[in-house]
Amino acid sequence: MLHDVSLALDRGRVLGVLGPNGAGKSTLARVLLGLLTPERGEVRIDGQALATLSIRDRSRQIAAVLQSEQSAFAFTVRELVLFAREAKRAPFAAPSAEDFAAVERALGAADALSLAERPLNALSGGEKQRALLARALAQETPYLVLDEPTAFMDLRHQQVFAALVRSLPGVAVIWILHDPDLALRYCTDVLVLENGHTAVAGRPADVLTPELLASVFGVTAERTEDRSGAQHLLVTGVLQSR
Repeated sequence: MLHDVSLALDRGRVLGVLGPNGAGKSTLARVLLGLLTPERGEVRIDGQALATLSIRDRSRQIAAVLQSEQSAFAFTVRELVLFAREAKRAPFAAPSAEDFAAVERALGAADALSLAERPLNALSGGEKQRALLARALAQETPYLVLDEPTAFMDLRHQQVFAALVRSLPGVAVIWILHDPDLALRYCTDVLVLENGHTAVAGRPADVLTPELLASVFGVTAERTEDRSGAQHLLVTGVLQSR
């Protein structure tokens, strides 16, 4: 349950949404996608209420990678990504050369070209997330919602993914994640939820402090700096009592 959570995000920004389990992160993602209807307030995209948009128009505006998405069909990854292009063309029109080119670009960006001919239901958790990311990228929307997309990825692909998200031109990204270090390094803004409320919001360097991690997450942490001067958050332990 969310209460009085309000946010605005310009294109070209990456908003990291963090919080303990049950804080409302996935609920927020579903509200932003129109999968849940808020009792009060509304979601607006470029000034237009999301609820007034058709499903086709929504898919032209906003793409998503959600947790635990299942498919009952043995589509290949390439077929799955190509389906994302349907809203870009007239109903019942055949895929165009641009559609196929967009698929290849998306597969390459998500490091999923090696998965292209494999059935989706034969992939590992991390591989499936890369396929779903490619599908979202192929939609070429100005808004992107990511619900813990790195949860099953290995360390290399987590870093590749984070760098990709940060570099998307002209896209507003809402990225729900658990890793405060990734948020500190790759997000332009952060929103921390606690018990369905906004605990704090702002610039990652200002918001993601050891004190915040202690009060909201119950862990001890240190801010460190690597040789390049980049800031990191290192979780060092668990508080015995809160």
